[in-house]
Amino acid sequence: MTRHILRLIWSRRKSNAMIMIEIFLSFIVLFALGSLVYFSLGNYLTPLGFTYDNVVVLRMNSNQFDYDPREMILQIGREIRSLDEVLQVSMASSNLPYARNYWGTTITSDGHDFHSDYFFVDDDFAGTMGIVPIEGRWFGPEDNGARLKPIVINRTLREAMFGSQPALGKIVTEGHYDPDHGDLDSAGKVDEFTVIGVIDNYRFNGEFSSAKSGHFRRNDLTDSSSNSTVGALIKVRPGTGVPFEEKLMNRIQSMTPGWTFRIEPMKDMRSTYLREMILGAMPLIIIGGFLIFNVALGLFGILWYSINRRRGEIGLRCAVGADARRISGQILGESLMMATLGIVVGTFFAIQVPVAGIFESVGFGVYLLAMFSAAVLIYLIVTACAVYPGRLAARIQPAEALRDE
Repeated sequence: MTRHILRLIWSRRKSNAMIMIEIFLSFIVLFALGSLVYFSLGNYLTPLGFTYDNVVVLRMNSNQFDYDPREMILQIGREIRSLDEVLQVSMASSNLPYARNYWGTTITSDGHDFHSDYFFVDDDFAGTMGIVPIEGRWFGPEDNGARLKPIVINRTLREAMFGSQPALGKIVTEGHYDPDHGDLDSAGKVDEFTVIGVIDNYRFNGEFSSAKSGHFRRNDLTDSSSNSTVGALIKVRPGTGVPFEEKLMNRIQSMTPGWTFRIEPMKDMRSTYLREMILGAMPLIIIGGFLIFNVALGLFGILWYSINRRRGEIGLRCAVGADARRISGQILGESLMMATLGIVVGTFFAIQVPVAGIFESVGFGVYLLAMFSAAVLIYLIVTACAVYPGRLAARIQPAEALRDE
């Protein structure tokens, strides 16, 4: 039966080529959409590595500082901690969760360079954001006066740099090792760090982002060599709302005339981020759906036209004893065979994406699932488009068909 169907498809190869091209293009579109959906869904279901509930973000405008603001920032921190609604406060750099601000650098270990996001945080950051080290510890008073600067790395960076080897106590540098000229970065020196802890992946970019290498550096505002912070993360009691934000704003505004502040619950920042990501993906989904709909209409029309042109052939088969079930089965079988040929060609091209490593952050399993889903959808579309024309073919009367011929 399969050989017979292939022979029929080959005999009408010019008209069937258009159907297979449409199926091929539909498979590629569905594969691309499926990869995007499964990749995004997988990221969304992966833990963020921090908590956002009951966290309020306070941002300060650093462009207005014409003097060293560290002492004033420390006073602001003490004032915030004095409020009854506050459980914990952390002063951090501007690349806060959902803030769309990125800091990156190159970390060198054993002569190999690794790109990494980095964050300046204080000792209270882990407690405020619900971060628990999976190896070692977080920053603390024991790091005061340490010979090497302490850092805490995330799981992705740990696996990239050390693999299965121990990470705690390892020394890494910021810069590139040149055996001819020594360790020199653009400033003429290299900073050394010692790894004191490892945390799970910290996806500050949001739910739809993939895990990236990152590390945290201790920032003690009482140290004159520390970096100034422009943001505060405030862990508040459950149920704390707008009245607290108004009270906090009045307190800190009276302390710092001329400074500007912005207060926003992290939960609201997350909602804004999710809404923008979903709205950004909607055009792709709509365009993909529109293409598939047009392909389905075209396939339905081509099958209908093909059956009308083959009335004599179908009538002759009916005259020699073929029943309605076999006639409709033949039409469906031809359609599914053309779908299979189009899917095979589409799979060949789709498999080149993971093989070439075009999107390294997307796992091979995501592509396989997208290809399988695209094939299933194609078969469903082709079946839906072939069932009714197949029934029409089965209703053709031999005498009527042969008379038309």
